[in-house]
Amino acid sequence: MVDAEAAVAGVQRRLDGARSEQERIEKVAASAPGVLVQAQDLDRDYSILKRNYQELVARREATQIANAADTKTEKIQFRIVDPPQVPILPAAPNRPMLVSMVLLLGIGGGIAVPLALTQMDHSFATIGQLRNLGLPILGSVTRLSLGEARRRAFIQLAGVSVSAFLLIAVYGTLIALSLGFNTTGVS
Repeated sequence: MVDAEAAVAGVQRRLDGARSEQERIEKVAASAPGVLVQAQDLDRDYSILKRNYQELVARREATQIANAADTKTEKIQFRIVDPPQVPILPAAPNRPMLVSMVLLLGIGGGIAVPLALTQMDHSFATIGQLRNLGLPILGSVTRLSLGEARRRAFIQLAGVSVSAFLLIAVYGTLIALSLGFNTTGVS
């Protein structure tokens, strides 16, 4: 019986040892995901720290380059040999030529448009043009210059003359102003 009790006690001890080993293994197995998470956190922290370190090293190098450039540029001195000057004549545009070209184009357009309109007019101005058609002519309307028509023609001639005078006056003023700008150096 003593041997049986000793055997039971030995088996009981082995059972207790196996249970404690099982609990330890279960604790290790339960803590394995936590250890894995901790390892991943450490890896992530390491990569963040490494990236921050590389950024700081790059900043330090940039600062060193900037400091080196500053010390080199401090040795360079600038002196103004000739102060800047406003040119006497403007570089562009040539205003007198521009104003003259506008005047010539305006006069040319004023002459070209009425000539083009008369070329496109297909009416008959004289009785001779009608006889050339070979058709019988029953009569013609003559133009009478009455006082009212003469006065209207005089007003039209005066309007054209005043317009031409104003055009020449504006042209002269613009030329004088552009020549005045050229002599004062203002563009």
